[in-house]
Amino acid sequence: MDTGRLSLVITLESDCSKMKFKGSCDGTPTEDQNAFAAAIYAAVSDITQSDETFTYYLQLADGLAKEEERIDKRKHLKLMH
Repeated sequence: MDTGRLSLVITLESDCSKMKFKGSCDGTPTEDQNAFAAAIYAAVSDITQSDETFTYYLQLADGLAKEEERIDKRKHLKLMH
């Protein structure tokens, strides 16, 4: 079935020494899909090959997770008068 969906699978070895990247598309990928897949591949490759880049994205992910926790907590707060 031709859905036009692009799937990306990133596989890391348990010791993170190797990365496999596989993309597949139901149909013909668009130029935008090809560009996004290439950008994601480049970013993941950079993260796995550079400790500095890895540390940067790990800190970014931690910050995003903390922000999501704050947002979730705010959803459960009730306004008291």
